Amino acid sequence: MHFEHALGLAMRSLTTLVAARAILIIWRFVMSRVAFRKPSAPEVAIIAGGCRIRERCAIAAAAGRGVRVAIVSSGASTQDEVCDYVPRDSPMIALCDRQATCTLSNFSSLIVVLRAVQVRHVLVITSVQHARRAFSIASIVLGSHGIGTSFATVHGSEWDAPEHTVRHVRDVLRSIAYALLSVDPGYVPSLLMHPTRHARVCHTRLCVSAVPGQPGARRSDR
Repeated sequence: MHFEHALGLAMRSLTTLVAARAILIIWRFVMSRVAFRKPSAPEVAIIAGGCRIRERCAIAAAAGRGVRVAIVSSGASTQDEVCDYVPRDSPMIALCDRQATCTLSNFSSLIVVLRAVQVRHVLVITSVQHARRAFSIASIVLGSHGIGTSFATVHGSEWDAPEHTVRHVRDVLRSIAYALLSVDPGYVPSLLMHPTRHARVCHTRLCVSAVPGQPGARRSDR
């Protein structure tokens, strides 16, 4: 009897916590949409990588939008290649990040840094084929932290056909679970698929680069 009472109390407490978390996330998301109505240039671009052509086109697109920092998340290009993609006349800083093991972690792995430097507007860039799923995930994950998002697509990908709807729905559900619980149900399978990925981005450099008026460097030979 005592066990059943304790179990019922624990379940009610957990339900209350999840409900409170959901209300907070909805509030942040709504406020990010309201604040985002004011015209503002994106401060950071997150590029869902995977193909060098896509990444080159995406960095050029980010530079054309006046972005200060572009991050290629788990892409095919090296740090030096990413730097070389930046147009010569652009002050934009390009970084290569290897933390992500899937599309969801393209965004969740950078939340701490984005919030630390109070980024309010992120430009998400990927290929046309990958766009629907990536943009849905970014809206949920970044929006749940009060970060506004805008989107751009580029051509150049290893895939010719759009991604399957089942994959899209699966990752949207994963994103909602992550927003509510800060846990990704697909983390372990994704990590097993990409065991060599690890963090290579310098977060201190990103923080300095994202602050207006702070100097940064892409490479010592540029």
